[in-house]
Amino acid sequence: MKHLRWAILLGFLSLWGPAGGVPPLPGPAGTNREETGGPMAVPGWWPIPQDYGVTAHFGDYRWDGRVHTGLDFSTNLRIGLPVRVWKAGAIVRLRVDRFGYGRALYVKHPDGFTTVYAHLDRFENERLHLEDYVRRLRQRTGRLFVGDVFLDDPVPVEAGQVIAYTGESGSGRPHLHFEVRDAQETPLNPLDWGVGSPHDRQRPVIQGIVIVPARADAFLDGRPDALVLEPSPRKAVDAYPRPVTLTGPIDLFVAVFEPSVRPYRRTPDRLEVRLDGQTLYVWRPRAVPFDDRNRTGFVYHLGLPGPTAWVPVLRVTGSAPAPRGLVEQGLEGPLDLAPGLHQISIIAESRQGGRAEFHVPVRRTDGLISKDHPPPFGFDNPPLSGRARGPAEFVRLPTAFLGGVFLAGPALTAPDESVEPVWSWTWQGAVLRAPSAYVHSAASADDLAKAHWFCPVPTECYCQWLWDDVPRIPPPLVARYGPWHTLQVSDPGRSHKWHFERFVWEIPPRGLWEPAVLTAIPTSEPGLPSGLVPWTQVYRLEPSGLPFQAPHRLTWQAPAEGRAKPLGLFVFHPKRQRWLLAGTLPEAPLTTTLWHPATVVVAEDRAPPRIQRERTLTWDWNRWPLVRMFVEEVGLGLREDRIAFTWDGTPVTDPEQVYYDPDWEAVVFRPPEKPTPGWHTATLYVEDWAGLSDRAEFRIHVLP
Repeated sequence: MKHLRWAILLGFLSLWGPAGGVPPLPGPAGTNREETGGPMAVPGWWPIPQDYGVTAHFGDYRWDGRVHTGLDFSTNLRIGLPVRVWKAGAIVRLRVDRFGYGRALYVKHPDGFTTVYAHLDRFENERLHLEDYVRRLRQRTGRLFVGDVFLDDPVPVEAGQVIAYTGESGSGRPHLHFEVRDAQETPLNPLDWGVGSPHDRQRPVIQGIVIVPARADAFLDGRPDALVLEPSPRKAVDAYPRPVTLTGPIDLFVAVFEPSVRPYRRTPDRLEVRLDGQTLYVWRPRAVPFDDRNRTGFVYHLGLPGPTAWVPVLRVTGSAPAPRGLVEQGLEGPLDLAPGLHQISIIAESRQGGRAEFHVPVRRTDGLISKDHPPPFGFDNPPLSGRARGPAEFVRLPTAFLGGVFLAGPALTAPDESVEPVWSWTWQGAVLRAPSAYVHSAASADDLAKAHWFCPVPTECYCQWLWDDVPRIPPPLVARYGPWHTLQVSDPGRSHKWHFERFVWEIPPRGLWEPAVLTAIPTSEPGLPSGLVPWTQVYRLEPSGLPFQAPHRLTWQAPAEGRAKPLGLFVFHPKRQRWLLAGTLPEAPLTTTLWHPATVVVAEDRAPPRIQRERTLTWDWNRWPLVRMFVEEVGLGLREDRIAFTWDGTPVTDPEQVYYDPDWEAVVFRPPEKPTPGWHTATLYVEDWAGLSDRAEFRIHVLP
């Protein structure tokens, strides 16, 4: 058990009911199409010759705020493996894009269903002549990336026929993305139709459950903090050794994953939460209409650390509005148990029969918090110059409900009347405490809109602003920041702004779908690489518990005085464990989109790019039809329009032959056909966003 000193603002938008628009779903693999209206299953079907495993499941979280709509098949980082079509049908659509799906094929089947094959290296041309078709399209349109193309004459294919070859186009390392869609183009879980490996028998791992007090007067084991309960990862069935004492309602979240090919982790096929044997919650990804796949805030709690960046913590309470194709059964709000002893059971299952269970006994008691019965925690007065510090007195105030916002006690007073009170506010019953902050000139809720919050000691401070017209605006903003930083809010009906040091970001409201609650934490972790000179502190931006459905639109602006070079906005990527350039900050503001929790810094780049030192290469084109020249660059901020490459003295300017691949951190040379065997000379020039550059010459031996 771990007590987390987090001040978590958990909320639920109760005005929204269950998600609609999900068509009736077909049955699982092995059922009859006439009974279900779905495609006939092909048990054990695999789209490539080798079974390297499935690295991503249907329903996994994706970094841009959506859920994964298919399966990712590992190719063991190989390019050029033949891709077989699922069943007989016709190719009705192809895609050639720089990003996203990259090269993709769409096959329509007689039963009305469609399968999608994405991130391909090339299309099959000997029988299907698809590459010839793309070449003609390029000549006619003048575009290298022709985008979505619907074929006037669909190309028929037979079951198991090779239609393409695996690659890494669009995004990510080499792999194959596969989807099954119904007649309405709704993505379905391919595992329901026999797709997948019968050898994939990994047991799910319940990493832990998070229990959070849902009200200001709710406590866990006598404390106001969240609890993380962790079962033994070696046990398929485990139980917490003693009852957890609850006082008041709770919110519940589960961290769970299914192991895959290292280092990948996937969401489990099914997760069930029971209370005293009765089902409360069921996660079962079956279908996700494209209109619903961005409503991840009702599925995941993005403000809590999960097993990986791709598998966040599942939201149990407050999950009722989640898409029904992901969460079969959810809870409207906090879990308020009757007095007595209960058992919460977490059951995770994989498709091939793996199962893990974790049982937690809880005891609900009635507890009163008053001046005579203080809670088991205390506060100190904020230290003031020349004044003594003494213990504050805990006073219970009546709870009032104002337009969807609870204005709740406790308020803190001290023997020294000159010390301003410390308020504790809640949103929808979730408490926000400020143990070492105080309010300046805020004697009432009406004055709170004009107040500034200060942190007189170097600890985290938590602040919340409320407005007079609370019923008519989104939930209140939250900021969490370091010592002696002030928060300024203006024009609540149009935008919310707050200023940290020398830059500004802005969040326009989007109604109830706007997350509206953001946390900014000054931090020294992770450290900045050599060559990045920070202009601001490093901040972690994260949602504070409210459903995080719509993206934040952030506007960044830095003054021009005091700097000789342009500044960059850098975001830390948790999976790659490195800083990435999100954009530059000239005199005009930079607008970016925040889909997920992020650690950011505004900095100046003084480190030039460095091309790899190994300048003599051996190239086996028959196994790998491209060559990579690795470039070390802080933030991966190379300018593609400033890359210059020559092959035997001839400039190569086709962006499909020479391009920068940030996933590999390399400049790629990919000729349309095999170069002549023997020794060749290549030169490479690169330049980054700050105008720093490097140049190198290579000797490359092409094998026969």
